[in-house]
Amino acid sequence: MRNGQNTVYLYEFSGDHYYVVRGVTHNREWLVIFGGGGLMETAFPPEDMDDYIERRGFVLLGRIDEVLKWAEEENK
Repeated sequence: MRNGQNTVYLYEFSGDHYYVVRGVTHNREWLVIFGGGGLMETAFPPEDMDDYIERRGFVLLGRIDEVLKWAEEENK
């Protein structure tokens, strides 16, 4: 989560929006999923990351550092 180069996705399920961070820790790629309130819902390492993301219809928002910069500019 602290690596600004990790990627962020938007995921919609049953009308709810979730934010998903994709990153590597301990030499394994993980997904961390947050609900709309900013609370972590789950974290896990899918066997085939690209296939999992594609099948679920995740929408790429950008890298963490890009998303935070955009959010800061929007809040000015």
